[in-house]
Amino acid sequence: MRLKNICKLRTIHAVNKKRSAVKAIRELRGFFLLIAGLTFSRAIITTALTAFLPTYLTDQGSSLWLAGISLSILELAGAAGTFASGSISDLIGRRNMLLIQAVGAPLLMVLFIFSTGFWLIPVLVTLGFFIFASTPVLLALVQEKAHDYPAVANGIFMTLTFIIGSFTIMLIGWLSDWLGMKNSYLIAAVISFSGIPLVLLIKEN
Repeated sequence: MRLKNICKLRTIHAVNKKRSAVKAIRELRGFFLLIAGLTFSRAIITTALTAFLPTYLTDQGSSLWLAGISLSILELAGAAGTFASGSISDLIGRRNMLLIQAVGAPLLMVLFIFSTGFWLIPVLVTLGFFIFASTPVLLALVQEKAHDYPAVANGIFMTLTFIIGSFTIMLIGWLSDWLGMKNSYLIAAVISFSGIPLVLLIKEN
């Protein structure tokens, strides 16, 4: 007798939860637009480096060996940045961590473009740390903002990440064919500065 209404109660709860989730998405559309802007400002540099770094370096006269190992160095530094940024943001706050990344990444990108010889490697290590550092912080911010529906929020965030990443790859490729690799990298760095005012709009709980 106690179990006879369980299926009915679960169905009612699921319907109410679904309606509430749709309402939550509507209420958070401004927040996700902000997240989309931040994702774009980060992805314009990230995709430029991960997709085109060996091509860029060989175009600038570097050897194939240096071009290949540079991408490995970038990814390893990115792994370290992803691992460390979550803990750092817990200490200094999500907004502060994103602001450091939003300022540091484009500045390091400009520095990388004008670096030569030995200085390419340390700049690339620091740049790799910064450009990937925002991903876990943004995800944590999304989970905190939409804590009642973490799966829905995570799905929206991942969808935005994939769509924006695909768009920025095409954009950098088109700019490179039109203006050259170095100029397209400079444009990516300038566009990335747009993340600074967006971070300032974030209101942490």
